[in-house]
Amino acid sequence: MSRSVNLLPDHPIVETRYSGAVSPESLALLVRETIMICRTHGTTRLLADCSELEGGHSVVDLYATVETFLANDPSGSIREAVLLPKGHGAFEAVRFWENACRNRGLCVQLFDDRERAIAWLME
Repeated sequence: MSRSVNLLPDHPIVETRYSGAVSPESLALLVRETIMICRTHGTTRLLADCSELEGGHSVVDLYATVETFLANDPSGSIREAVLLPKGHGAFEAVRFWENACRNRGLCVQLFDDRERAIAWLME
């Protein structure tokens, strides 16, 4: 599993890259890092690059992650673009993530194109 969380150089967007099998523990760590960087840089725009994600965590883990985002964004200002994974197994998990977030009032949208995702975040 490789991972990274950083602020994009040309945009006020925090990008989190997920690749390989991401364990529940790694997922929780990445979420905490993402929230910390958002706070440090005063941004609420997120890009989750799941294009290389293979899985490794459950829908229960994803639902807990939704709760973490809600607890850290009481104003509901987070907006996240998610780049779709290439593998079918992780694709279903990412679709679940989008639905779970939207059902709880978070603004999350899936994309298959990085440039379109960034443009949507900058709207």
